[in-house]
Amino acid sequence: MNIWKGKAVCGGLAVGTACVYRRTKEDVRKRHIEDFAAEAAKYAAVKNLAIDELDRLFKKAHDEIGEKEAQIFSIHKMMVEDAYYNESVLNIIEKQRVNAEAAVLMTSDSFERIFRDMDNAYMRERASDVRDVSDRIIALLGGKTRPYPDAAEENTIIFADNIAPSEALQMDKKMVAAFVTEGGSATSHTAVLARSLGIPAVCGISVNSSIDGRRVAVDGYTGTVYVEPDDGFIEKLKKKYEKKEEKSFKAIDGTQKVKIMADISAPEEIKSAMISKCDGVGIFRSESLFKCGKTLPLETFQFDAYRKILEGMKGKAVSVQTLDIDGDKKGNFLGIFREKNPSMGMRSIRICLKRPQIFKIQLRAILKASVCGNIQILLPMVTSPEEVRVTKTIFDEVKQELAQKSISFSQNIPVGVIIETPASAIISDELAKEADFFLIDADNLASYTLVMDRQNPALAEIMDMRHKSVLKMIEQTVYNAHKNSIRAGLCGAIASDTEILPELLKMGIDELSVNPKKVMSVKKYVGERK
Repeated sequence: MNIWKGKAVCGGLAVGTACVYRRTKEDVRKRHIEDFAAEAAKYAAVKNLAIDELDRLFKKAHDEIGEKEAQIFSIHKMMVEDAYYNESVLNIIEKQRVNAEAAVLMTSDSFERIFRDMDNAYMRERASDVRDVSDRIIALLGGKTRPYPDAAEENTIIFADNIAPSEALQMDKKMVAAFVTEGGSATSHTAVLARSLGIPAVCGISVNSSIDGRRVAVDGYTGTVYVEPDDGFIEKLKKKYEKKEEKSFKAIDGTQKVKIMADISAPEEIKSAMISKCDGVGIFRSESLFKCGKTLPLETFQFDAYRKILEGMKGKAVSVQTLDIDGDKKGNFLGIFREKNPSMGMRSIRICLKRPQIFKIQLRAILKASVCGNIQILLPMVTSPEEVRVTKTIFDEVKQELAQKSISFSQNIPVGVIIETPASAIISDELAKEADFFLIDADNLASYTLVMDRQNPALAEIMDMRHKSVLKMIEQTVYNAHKNSIRAGLCGAIASDTEILPELLKMGIDELSVNPKKVMSVKKYVGERK
């Protein structure tokens, strides 16, 4: 048995047959062109095709692994639409009178060098994104689409020089058990996607054709690849991780059990949540139900979604975040039209209290579904105790309406508050007197506290999700929750960030709500800290 040591990208253990994937490189030849306008028009048309492809990939990623991870393809779309990138391509076509493929390649080489020379590791990784975007455009200019690794049998381990996010997303997850690459890092977009998909991954391994067809074991926890391991060694490796999974998952002080919940954005994700052996659903972001059409979703449609999730969780707690939708949907059926800053306008609980009849549709669906399991509701963007009190009044009205019609529902549904703004964190002592529990959305709390859009790649270098101000607000919120005898959970990127988890656990966090694909790795980590 040979042992190859690389860098861990995504935790997990996989055993299977190695398959070397060599990407077919487009043979880009520089050709002289006479008609600049025609070549520029050709490039513009293909650019739109690339945008359409990325939109489809965004939707696929959104449906399969969630909105946050899908943002990878939004960033790629921004690159395709980037004014400097397009200006460079068109200038090269015009000034040098060369074909669009050559102009794209020359632009890509130039932009990649700029990113690779940057001091920040995250920004250096964006060079591979530039290459991915450019390869997509070049393939389309040649009338082709980007290939992706294919697996002919189950438990295939893909070996490649690198794997682009789009390639990782399109792999058949039923066949591909893990992937091993020469390039990449733990901060690459492909690494982020691998962790979201739950595919064990290792980088920094030299790949050659001699590995093709051989039996390998990939340890994504330690970044190790075992070539031709025998059955006895594999059994020892499996038992090693099985024992870790059996540990009780307690906080550092050893007295408090920390629940690891699933954070889901669509009913379809409940399958992944069930497989992950999560302790429940920490937050179901119900806005996905309101993005399906141009009109409000019917009460029966909402009821069916909640029912499926509750039945899937088999009695475990499910927290449903109430209505909060994007600005482009508000005018369609809420009567809230274009705002200069929709993220800080009529949204979330503000819309619900402004349009109580619409709010009641969702509350009725939640109440009717409550007989199918253990449901809770979460109120987003709350900034005053009065908003919680008014919500409870509306909730009681809906209960009375259903009772008069002899419709069964659970009488004691906990009403929680999402702490996601500095305002709610600062007055968390007052809110705790009205709420049954808290869920701290660390991503939003960081964005609103630091006044930064976390999806803006230009801010990636300075966007610090672990900023002292954010951590102090989390600590204060947890303290105020426990002071008032309610629990406090946490969701967001840092909920699965092992570098900061010890500090969060010391604060007394009761629950961590993470992507279903990350539940087991977080459970293992928290268990090891006891």
